[in-house]
Amino acid sequence: MSSSSFRIAVDLPWDASACMGTGAYSETMVRALAAAAPEAEIVLVVPPQAKQSIELPNVRYSVLPEVKVRREGMRQVALPDYLAKTGVEVLFAPATLLPLIKVCPMVATVHDLAFELHPEFYGQGLREYLSEWFEPSIRAADRLVAISSDTKADMIRLKKI
Repeated sequence: MSSSSFRIAVDLPWDASACMGTGAYSETMVRALAAAAPEAEIVLVVPPQAKQSIELPNVRYSVLPEVKVRREGMRQVALPDYLAKTGVEVLFAPATLLPLIKVCPMVATVHDLAFELHPEFYGQGLREYLSEWFEPSIRAADRLVAISSDTKADMIRLKKI
């Protein structure tokens, strides 16, 4: 891949092997993006010990170092440092959460607002975690992808956008 190719970083905290919707969505989006932009270099930024199962000509992996700073150390410290050092043109976050230190344009996917609309379905720790990081991530995004018209309507109704 030439050094002048367009570089897209994808924050990939898990893949489809996680057997959950966000992981399957993330992997599907990476595969679609790789097919749609074969000239782009797509860098999947993953935590240590992540499964690296996507093998495509324009996709490669980069493992972030663990950072023992709060719960989001890798995303909030290691990821912005990586983005700044590598000169990536855009960061795509298929699992919504973004670093708050902005070094490039960022795109986030919003799957739903169930943690706010139906908090009874979530444990207290996860609700607190999402409450702390969701809105700052939305504000940090240059673009948002809502996976459905219902999600978009919820975002508008709850004044998230």
